[in-house]
Amino acid sequence: MLRHGNRRRLRRHRVEGGGQLRRGIHSFINQFVALNLELRDVYAPNNASGRDVNGDRVVDNNDIGWGSTYIATLNVAVFLPSTADISN
Repeated sequence: MLRHGNRRRLRRHRVEGGGQLRRGIHSFINQFVALNLELRDVYAPNNASGRDVNGDRVVDNNDIGWGSTYIATLNVAVFLPSTADISN
């Protein structure tokens, strides 16, 4: 059985550094609607669902490891107003 005595201490220290790589394409359908497709890889410290990863029967900071999370997004952007004034 896992002991969760360190849970408050773990929640208090949640801000950590990480990095990300991303690639995407932004394609205009017409003058004011665009489609955005993006693939992102976020590399950061993670302990998914608070598991005892190292097997010492304690969930603590020693169970946090670095890992990648892949995110794919598809967005529609609408630019308002739909027509822009053209200057002379």
